[in-house]
Amino acid sequence: MRLRHTAFRIAFALSRVKAGSPIEDVCDVVGISIATFRQWKRKYDGLRPAEVYRLRRLENENRKLKIQLAKLLGTGWRLRDSTIRGGRR
Repeated sequence: MRLRHTAFRIAFALSRVKAGSPIEDVCDVVGISIATFRQWKRKYDGLRPAEVYRLRRLENENRKLKIQLAKLLGTGWRLRDSTIRGGRR
């Protein structure tokens, strides 16, 4: 089962490292890999928890809308987007 981290947890991890804690220690506390932390930093650095939550909610809504669009356009149109997880080629 994939664990979804809350916006508060993401903001907590980013703020701890910004305050001077070692990345490895923060990753152990939060329970993530260093690669995941770097993705979070690239994507969410400088955002407050409410902004992180809003951004993730909008991304999820956008993903669902893209799937609906692909279904409406039919099987001849293939949806290629890195935000949609599925079969990898």
